[in-house]
Amino acid sequence: MIKMTTAQERFDAIKAARLIIQTRIDSDNKHIEEVRKGKRYSLPSEKTMADYRKETKAIFDADHPWVRAADTQKMKTWKKRRSAVLCVSLLEAKDLLKHQNDLQMAGNYKVGSERFQEWCDTIDKMAFYANILDTVPKICPIVDPVKKESKRAIGSKMPANWRELLSKRMITWKPQFLVQAVTGCRPGEINRGIEVSSVTKKSGRKYLTAKIFGKKLSEFSGQKERVLSYEITEDSSSVIKELVQIAIDAGGKTVIDYSLHHNPIPEKAFSNAVRSAAEKEFPWLKKSITCYSMRHAVASDMKASDLSSLEISAALGHQVEATKSLYGTALQGKGKVSIAPGNVKATTPVRELKKPKREFKKGSSKPGGQ
Repeated sequence: MIKMTTAQERFDAIKAARLIIQTRIDSDNKHIEEVRKGKRYSLPSEKTMADYRKETKAIFDADHPWVRAADTQKMKTWKKRRSAVLCVSLLEAKDLLKHQNDLQMAGNYKVGSERFQEWCDTIDKMAFYANILDTVPKICPIVDPVKKESKRAIGSKMPANWRELLSKRMITWKPQFLVQAVTGCRPGEINRGIEVSSVTKKSGRKYLTAKIFGKKLSEFSGQKERVLSYEITEDSSSVIKELVQIAIDAGGKTVIDYSLHHNPIPEKAFSNAVRSAAEKEFPWLKKSITCYSMRHAVASDMKASDLSSLEISAALGHQVEATKSLYGTALQGKGKVSIAPGNVKATTPVRELKKPKREFKKGSSKPGGQ
């Protein structure tokens, strides 16, 4: 950290910090306006901020923070570190800028006094974070990044009934496995309790309904509640039949959560159990099967079904239609017993993806007159 020695250097640092901070804020707002349409800038959650501060501790202690942040071969790690460094630096720089201003306004401090020294130290720290914000790498510094292991692509290498096969090994975590294999919910949503019901209508048709209380919620993202409904037939997947039987045995309705598993981090323990069972069932598979592999598989089933694009987004717990593109593919959902709901209801309407208008020239049936 550079120590400034003259008053002019300190006032120049304050002026520069104000400009850098405002530029960073403007850049964030522009990104949200152009790329994340329909959302507003908001601070990360307390949990995310705690993770960010933990992630940046060693980075800020390094002589060259951005070099330390780029000391990885994984793109996911670099992106997380970059976000953490930018977020923490911006918050720290803003707080320090305000603090030095408060010290100036208070007055009554002389050169060499404790209050004056506090003002100098505050400006030194502020300049440190402002410099980090001003030296963000414009391109990814990783020369040869390791290719990310995609859970989305695993389904194409698996047998069509891999979830049914895996269910037989999930003894301890059977209800949790079934509810995720059927609904594609997030592991954290199981922690909130998923209401599973068996319903028989007057027509004699039997249905399974799963009410999910969403996670990753904000004013512009996530579904607070969503209900997925499945008709039970002879051709239904065994995982759906097993799940509806659990509801029947409980009197027609039950709540599936982690309450019977006394584990400090049940979501992680559950995911580890899925990974371990998959390694035993499919020893030839090079990549790991996790809870999110099932989320991708359910998304693939839904994309191959008659559900609309907006219904699929709602079923996955999204508020924006575009987000569903990150999960599964319709091709992987074809040619097997589908585990897709027949009906989806959610608390918040899904924002439809705005597609660019196609321009046609006179005398042509193709865009651009070609």
